[in-house]
Amino acid sequence: MNLANMSVSADALVGAAEEIVSRMRTGGPLAMRMAKKLVNAASPAWLGDVSIAEPELIERLYAAGEPVEGVAAFLEKRVPRWEMEEQG
Repeated sequence: MNLANMSVSADALVGAAEEIVSRMRTGGPLAMRMAKKLVNAASPAWLGDVSIAEPELIERLYAAGEPVEGVAAFLEKRVPRWEMEEQG
């Protein structure tokens, strides 16, 4: 599983990680949870689960409206207003 898309020196590692986390925090909360589930499902031990999990997670994401808000915010040049899903 190849998730690396950049390399940095040891001296720059903490700063680079903080920058990535900062960008991730601007994403929709539901989308971030779904992405984590897909990464976990794609691990070698569970690789077969991706084809089962992905359609369900994408359907849930679109039903929650996050993609619509993300596109609208982009087009209107504003920060997205994410609605937090109630945790049960």
